[in-house]
Amino acid sequence: MAPDPQRSSTMTLIRGGRVFSPQDLGVRDILLASGSIAAVAEPSSIVVSGLEIEIVEASGKTVIPGFVDSHVHILGGGGEGGPTSRAPEFALETAVSSGVSSLIGLLGTDCTTRHLESLLAKAYSLEEEGVSTYVMTGGWGVPALSLTGSVQSDLILIDKAVGVGELAIADSRSTQPTIDELAKVAAECRLGGLIGKKAGILHIHVGTDGSNLELVHRLVETNGVPTAQIIPTHINYSTGLLEDSLAFIGGGGRINLNAFEDPRSEEHALSVASAIWFYQEKNISLDKISVSSVALGSLARFDEMGRMTGFSVAGQSSLLANFRFLLENKIVDLTSATQMFSTNPAISYRLDQKG
Repeated sequence: MAPDPQRSSTMTLIRGGRVFSPQDLGVRDILLASGSIAAVAEPSSIVVSGLEIEIVEASGKTVIPGFVDSHVHILGGGGEGGPTSRAPEFALETAVSSGVSSLIGLLGTDCTTRHLESLLAKAYSLEEEGVSTYVMTGGWGVPALSLTGSVQSDLILIDKAVGVGELAIADSRSTQPTIDELAKVAAECRLGGLIGKKAGILHIHVGTDGSNLELVHRLVETNGVPTAQIIPTHINYSTGLLEDSLAFIGGGGRINLNAFEDPRSEEHALSVASAIWFYQEKNISLDKISVSSVALGSLARFDEMGRMTGFSVAGQSSLLANFRFLLENKIVDLTSATQMFSTNPAISYRLDQKG
């Protein structure tokens, strides 16, 4: 988290909690200084003198890294049903109540009335309030939007920019990008990431038109784009996507799942639990999987003519609900759950000292 300027001189000692990072470290004390973790040590071994220090007793409690939510519509998503279907902007309280300490903001379907300039300003605002923020440059379609003239220079020059997205494929609402257009954006991500010392991820929205990850496979196989450069999201939208993701993961790729408010519901898509069961049965390592909320994105419903018949707005509380569901139903252990909700996205997007 970003430091609170009103408490920058205060240190905090979290004492006696069982710490997972995500591995089980046992009972430890944690020293926080200026909003960062300064030390994790054996109980009673941290001594601070001459400074104001706040003590938080965590005996009998579990301490894990804050969630890293890699897909948040911080300006609000939606809009496919006209102006009244626009979702509101993201509020800090949503992150705090959901266990989220870091997030990546991005644009959704509407890249006309919402802008990268506003996205960046909102990210800085949220960071001042107390949550670590990053952004995706580009957006839903091609040619890719940018702040500095190209996504490559955005990644090099803008500190918060870690990738491009969400760029849509396999969706009737996408701009129907060609393989050459996708390859150009991926190349800019690659070079911008290298020069800017960023992850340079191409964060791809994958819809349900039936073509699944065809374009992603072609990017890797015929254009030489490293699998680590691409993270397809919404992979639990269909069984076909899950099955098609196996080859991508087998080649070293990472994928992202959507958390829905009801962890048991499969009304819109397969649940996170069902997707994890699927991967476990295929002996897929869970370090290839991350889970995000798609907070304030619209979950639109369309009829056979392509007309929107209704929508709901995704909430970030889905992360905590799904995290608890996975543990309570013994689908994964605490270390694996923490990896998927915190450590894995931090590694994928090269978010230093997160997760």
